[in-house]
Amino acid sequence: MNKKTAEGILESLAWMGFPLDMLVKRIREEPDESERKRILEYLKPIVSAQTDLMFLLAKEYPDLNPIGDGEERYYQYKLKYQTVEFPAKRMSSEDVESAKKAGIEAAEEIRQEMKDE
Repeated sequence: MNKKTAEGILESLAWMGFPLDMLVKRIREEPDESERKRILEYLKPIVSAQTDLMFLLAKEYPDLNPIGDGEERYYQYKLKYQTVEFPAKRMSSEDVESAKKAGIEAAEEIRQEMKDE
């Protein structure tokens, strides 16, 4: 993949974070916990694809890694698309580790489910 394409993907991933945050917020408003969990299951493939794309960018272009050398660029893209309800925030190291772990776990669950089918 060429660098311009990779940069466009990174910007798109930064933008995607906001609607996904809004979607999760709306789902969490569901009072029934089992229903909330059922609905959140549908997000796993989206989160997995987003994580996989970030890992691909990081591998091919370390300077675009949103949790590494490309953190500032990713943050600048987020600033571009922020809203009052979802302002751009820098991730703490705990947030980064939590996001990595959640993304890896979700991706692995999906891969396992696909393997079992």
